[in-house]
Amino acid sequence: EKITDFNLPNGRKWDLVCVPNPPDHWMPAPGAINAKRIAATGWIFRPMPSHMLPQLRMVRGQASLLVASGGGGNTETAAWFKREVDALLSRVRQMCAAKFRVVQAVGPRLGADALLSNADQYLDVGPRLNEEFARHDVVISTVGYNSVLELAQTDVPVLLMPITRSLDDQAARARGWEPVLGHAHDVTNADASALWLAQQLGTLQRRMPCMLDERGAESCARLILETLA
Repeated sequence: EKITDFNLPNGRKWDLVCVPNPPDHWMPAPGAINAKRIAATGWIFRPMPSHMLPQLRMVRGQASLLVASGGGGNTETAAWFKREVDALLSRVRQMCAAKFRVVQAVGPRLGADALLSNADQYLDVGPRLNEEFARHDVVISTVGYNSVLELAQTDVPVLLMPITRSLDDQAARARGWEPVLGHAHDVTNADASALWLAQQLGTLQRRMPCMLDERGAESCARLILETLA
């Protein structure tokens, strides 16, 4: 419902609006944005390095669960994420007979008050969070555009934890990617998320990676150059 906020004043038209996904995934409603041209470019993402692509793994003695909150959003959303995930992890430790280790990815934007009480390790992954995703058995992640596309390339099951953002509907993105990535967390049914996590950590099953179209960035760049010509 906020798409119309992107319209220019006085009826001016955008020369070009690029929608960074395939056309069959999502497009704005006709007339929602006043533009001379609206084009779906395909996904724009950071490819997974070839040495990190999905491969057969030996089952380890202890499962590894990675928690990634991105920048944590604002103070309120970071506090909510910590409460929600800590409560989930406490419930899963009660439900799951298998031992597992919880690793929280941290970075410069994540404050000390956002550190999980139930984490066994805090890991600064720098700019290579996408590679860290592939090293774990299960991931809990917020549902930003970049994170979802990087997770999609792995074979790791994901619990999607949408947080509230002003111009990014993470809840809708979580619902859309749930069939591919794993499970979308619902605050009204946290037990379902805990049960899903316990099952994943108990079985260590993998999922099929999603092969994304790699032409999105190139298509977008070409459209922009054509517009500037």
